[in-house]
Amino acid sequence: MLIGRRKFLLSAGVATVAFTGRKSWSQGAVPVGAPPYGFPVVQLHTDDTSAQFRLLVNPLRPTIYEATTIDGTPLPLAVLSSTVNPFVRTEALDHVLVEGLQSGRDYLLKAYDEKTGAQVEERIFRALDTRPRVARFVVASCMMDVLEAFQDAMFDAVQKSKPEVIFFIGDTTYTDIGGGNNVADNWRRHIESRRIFNFGKWKRLVPIYATWDDHDFGGNNMDGTLSRKVESLKAFKAMWGWTPRGTALTGHGVSSHVELCGQRFYLMDDRFFRDSAATSSGNQWGPSQENWLMTSISSSATPTWIMNGGQFFGGYLGKESFEYDHPQELARITQTLRELEAPAVLVSGDVHFSELMTIEKAQLGYETFEVTSSSLLSTTNPIQDTKKVNPRRLTSTWHHNFVVIDSDPRKPGGLDFRVRSIGRGLKVYFDKTCSVRRV
Repeated sequence: MLIGRRKFLLSAGVATVAFTGRKSWSQGAVPVGAPPYGFPVVQLHTDDTSAQFRLLVNPLRPTIYEATTIDGTPLPLAVLSSTVNPFVRTEALDHVLVEGLQSGRDYLLKAYDEKTGAQVEERIFRALDTRPRVARFVVASCMMDVLEAFQDAMFDAVQKSKPEVIFFIGDTTYTDIGGGNNVADNWRRHIESRRIFNFGKWKRLVPIYATWDDHDFGGNNMDGTLSRKVESLKAFKAMWGWTPRGTALTGHGVSSHVELCGQRFYLMDDRFFRDSAATSSGNQWGPSQENWLMTSISSSATPTWIMNGGQFFGGYLGKESFEYDHPQELARITQTLRELEAPAVLVSGDVHFSELMTIEKAQLGYETFEVTSSSLLSTTNPIQDTKKVNPRRLTSTWHHNFVVIDSDPRKPGGLDFRVRSIGRGLKVYFDKTCSVRRV
């Protein structure tokens, strides 16, 4: 369905046709790459029948959006919102919803210059088959666009690993690099990274879910005392926010929950509500977010992945983690998880190396794991992962990498998964098979 400027239609309270989209790759610059790939596009929450997108555009150069099947049949499309950078009027994030999808089919998202009618953009996308089955997803964190020289190779490897879903679990950009650490710089750095990183240029899109950690929140090791955290929240949601649908829900701060392929994924906010590290009795998630998580998990026995920007059991490093900074909250979390039916696996980032830990039965009442994925594109160096001894560690790597997980939730009371650390050129740094059983 072609969406023209300022045209809208409301049906049963849901927009099926909305106001115009907008176009730009950079501020009036020539588009990067061969036409029709004119501006960054990211696919966000996706289910069996719908997909949402964020497009970085120029509100002064309006475009018209259209979604179709491969053979040209139009689909219902709505522009749900357009969030303009409050400091640069030629930059905005359009939030687009496409409905009427079927799993297993390719679709096209297109954009046209409203004035000339010329096509300026086209991407391929799919709905997501959410039935219980083996699913492949990528987990990545720590993405510093200063390392632009080899980001192409890293994102090329991500794409070639063929994930069905991607989870960015913190530091999707480094807002504290190359700026004055204010609200305007926060917006600028998010947008600069969106223009640089290749996932916004992929012809075939993959659904991405994101949460933040310290650098995309506001600065190194920042916590809830950050004075501009509300403005930072608005900028992050403009880049990564999506509208809840069905079992896909947003929580407190930037947290969210999606249920895909017979598994639940919780992306937590470890910054907005975070107490000072000097307060051992304090919190990272805060009481309201913690209660939201546990109440949701308690609703069923569906296997659960809990994803956080920083590590849970990273106390051995002597720096930021639940175990080191907020041990009382960690004890409360593990005790609550012991009492719930759903088997849980922990996922984290931040530390600029990747590792797989065994979490002993004494913690949750059954043996489980913590998977740490870091860093995709940030500082690292040889033996960084082994400078401190971790008695829980099964394997690790210091190289730039991301983690690919093939997960099977179909056995009662448990979860089986294969976890691989992969770098440039699809080089495998570790490959382990894990099994969790909630007895």
